[in-house]
Amino acid sequence: MNGFNFLHGGVTFSLADTALAFASNFNGEKSVTIDSSISYFVKCNTGDILTAKTKEINSSKKFGIYEVEILNQENELIAKFKGTVYKFIENIKS
Repeated sequence: MNGFNFLHGGVTFSLADTALAFASNFNGEKSVTIDSSISYFVKCNTGDILTAKTKEINSSKKFGIYEVEILNQENELIAKFKGTVYKFIENIKS
């Protein structure tokens, strides 16, 4: 919770960013976020249940663009996130 007694926007952003990571890496590709933004529409209250829905907007050999909608248990649109990923040709070495 933030100082106004509703969910801090960083938590919603983290959920959307994690959904982007799963969507852009699910098929064995190695992708990292190179750009992202989020717009908030409705505040989250204590007890809200959030769901992230991800849609691939465009994909090429090196880049992907994704949209993530964050919804609450009433199916209200809480936030919309857009992320661009860079796809590695080779595996990322640790």
